[in-house]
Amino acid sequence: MQLHLHKMNLPDKTDGLVGIVVLNYRGATKTLACLESLAKLDYQNHRIVVVDNASLDGSAEQIAQGSPGVELIQSDQNLGYAGGNALGVRRCLEWGAVYVWVLNNDTQVMPTTLSAMVREAQLHPKTGAVGCVIRDEQDPSRVLAMGGGRLFPLIARAWHVTKLEDVNKLDFLTGASILIPTPVIQAIGFISEDYFLYWEDVDYCYRLREHGYELHVALDASILHDESSSIGRASQLRYYYSTRSMVKFLYTHYRQSWVLSAGFWYCWRVIKPIFEFDFKLCHLFAKALFDGAKNRRNKLYAQK
Repeated sequence: MQLHLHKMNLPDKTDGLVGIVVLNYRGATKTLACLESLAKLDYQNHRIVVVDNASLDGSAEQIAQGSPGVELIQSDQNLGYAGGNALGVRRCLEWGAVYVWVLNNDTQVMPTTLSAMVREAQLHPKTGAVGCVIRDEQDPSRVLAMGGGRLFPLIARAWHVTKLEDVNKLDFLTGASILIPTPVIQAIGFISEDYFLYWEDVDYCYRLREHGYELHVALDASILHDESSSIGRASQLRYYYSTRSMVKFLYTHYRQSWVLSAGFWYCWRVIKPIFEFDFKLCHLFAKALFDGAKNRRNKLYAQK
């Protein structure tokens, strides 16, 4: 794999430096809007790296031209969420960042978001990761997630928590915005690249908790998220990867009951395709279950 880096000059002083990783895949407009909001942060000691996940649509050139002060890494392969972000995380570690903030490109941040998240991390010695309040870009009064969500492994379902009173019951933080102290990354590594899409943030948070780290949410920090830019709810990509990654997660963390949970998921997901006589989709689910159980890393990202 070849990487092409557009380097920028870095200051010698890195005390308190926060490295910010933004992953782009065919979304230059959204990425540039995100970078524009990051430019207004009141936390001055930060550096941004954008990773372009082999967009091949001119995105990298647009970002390089629109934000010349931001370092850009171009991968010649689509490495998925985990693999693409990992390139940026490694760069942040090379900078000597104290924290790494992984942020979706389809988000916009408030000026105080980063400072509030860092402050929350510093309040708790066992912090493994910090999330923030995620609001709907189209309707900022609507909370999409209070930092993360809950998991119900027996039925293989995860939900985002949207109520303040449930914020202390989180099983995971969403990967749309997650701040991780560098010593944590050095101790347990970053998100597993076995997850191309989906469930990787749940898996990582489980690993954090298994190593004695805590999950926290900076309630005075928020971002705006554009849900409409995500993979379509009915796409083959979503069906395949959500199922495959779910099986991988269950097999890793709930090995004794993963077959029952995966079976429930499969039956629940294929009801509609069966009634619609969409047997190709049923086959896709079956393939995803098999690939997840065998930890196969097939890629379908070229499909629409």
